[in-house]
Amino acid sequence: HFGTIVVACFSAEIHLMSCAWQRRVRHPFELELHPGVPPLYRSAKMKSLFYALAFIVISPVCSAANERESDYPLIAGQYEVIGKKCESGLLFAGTITIVEANPNVFIVTRIIDGKKIIGSGKVEFATPDKIPVFRVRFVEDGKEFEGTFLWRGDLDNAGRISGYVYTKGYKGKKPGLEALFSKKEAEQVAP
Repeated sequence: HFGTIVVACFSAEIHLMSCAWQRRVRHPFELELHPGVPPLYRSAKMKSLFYALAFIVISPVCSAANERESDYPLIAGQYEVIGKKCESGLLFAGTITIVEANPNVFIVTRIIDGKKIIGSGKVEFATPDKIPVFRVRFVEDGKEFEGTFLWRGDLDNAGRISGYVYTKGYKGKKPGLEALFSKKEAEQVAP
């Protein structure tokens, strides 16, 4: 927004400069110092140069303020997923898309066996050691599910995510398992 204000000021200054030049407005004391050059032209030229330099310096700063870097760049992306359902042990495959809508607020879209489910995700801290985990929450067939995942980068700097998925409040011994592989990586391996 500041860059827009600078451009507006710069445009107004150029307009004033041209008007002063057309009218040839001169201050009587400055005629002796710089004959033939209107004082408004000199000051407008300096102001224009100042505004141009300010615009060049401020524009990247203003545009950078609108762009933010994620604290968790390896989480967002498109993934192929393979997994095992909680308790039943049934295997499945599908795709998961993770989008960071706001800082540490993720939208998780799961398409498993042709069924689309939209959930949420957030980096939280688990255990007394405060280990960062990616916690996913979604509802499937009327049941609330939660997933706890660890993530890291692979050799191609793509995210690799794996973890347990279970019903909320789960106390059993066979949680679901999921492994997510970057879709870019999966496409390179396929013949």
